[in-house]
Amino acid sequence: MQFLKLKILNSIHRCSRIRSIKEIHAQLITSGLLHDEFVLSKVSEFFGKHVGFVDYAFDFLNQSGLHVGTLPYNTLIAAYANSGTPKAAFLVYGRIVGSGLVPDMYTFPMVLKACNKFLGVQEGKEVHGVVVKMGFSCDLYVQNSLLHFYSVCCRWGGAGRVFDEMLVRDVVSWTGLISGYVRTGLFDKAIALFLKMDVVPNVATFVSVLVACGRTGI
Repeated sequence: MQFLKLKILNSIHRCSRIRSIKEIHAQLITSGLLHDEFVLSKVSEFFGKHVGFVDYAFDFLNQSGLHVGTLPYNTLIAAYANSGTPKAAFLVYGRIVGSGLVPDMYTFPMVLKACNKFLGVQEGKEVHGVVVKMGFSCDLYVQNSLLHFYSVCCRWGGAGRVFDEMLVRDVVSWTGLISGYVRTGLFDKAIALFLKMDVVPNVATFVSVLVACGRTGI
């Protein structure tokens, strides 16, 4: 079985056509490896490079059953989020939620990254609602992703609420909002927020603040 697994993994690595992945699909079914999470994550990487097969990719993963876990789905979402067609990541996320699969703390940041890239304000707000409903609104990684999403989309009301509701803020949280203010010309807000920081700034923080100071003549 281990030899067959290595052989299939090598085939996936060399695969460049959807026809070939369908042949591999058949091999996974007959070998029982369709439920192997690592193998499925490698298949997801392939699909991430071929955005035109979103429905087939999701159905492929869905055949493995709900017990496999979120890794293959998260791998697929991450690949689409980093591609030139980030809306595909949101489509996969929608299929996940609609099929009863449960997203996790690694799912949401990738989906929000995709929303950033196509400026999907409404889509990002929907994700935020699911985050709150599922109890991930206290996770720092997810909170920072929400903060970055609202900042990129220039939704300062949403960004401010996320920031104010954070029980713990790290340098990423502070810098994310400060740099967001600077990108949209809110230099006074950026400087005022910098003066309230209760964590050690990093290089990115100082760069943003220096830009704000230069633009305001300080």
